[in-house]
Amino acid sequence: MNEVELESHLEKLTDEINFYRLLYEEEIHELRAQISDTSAVLSMDNNRSLDLDGIIAEVKAQ
Repeated sequence: MNEVELESHLEKLTDEINFYRLLYEEEIHELRAQISDTSAVLSMDNNRSLDLDGIIAEVKAQ
């Protein structure tokens, strides 16, 4: 390859890199927008009835 061909090839690759960079930045922007629009509802059930009498009886049995 001569110098002109190499420069042309370099220019094509540079354009392709810039295209992919813009595409990546746009996708990141869209994903961040989706994440900020997402909410989660969490609930906990702390209603655990402890059978202390059963636990004490089991410990005594051991």
